[in-house]
Amino acid sequence: PGFDGAHGSDEKDGFPGEKGENGCNGSPGLTGYNGSTGKDGLPGAPGYPSKDG
Repeated sequence: PGFDGAHGSDEKDGFPGEKGENGCNGSPGLTGYNGSTGKDGLPGAPGYPSKDG
């Protein structure tokens, strides 16, 4: 969701922290660490607001 470049949306589209729809697992407002990489497949525990929505 545009927070952590290393975990933002690198797994999805190869670009670091692009948009919420690309970075998160289908849900905006997740942290890049837990939400988007798909490491645990869980929707990000902290749930910080996404810059891109």
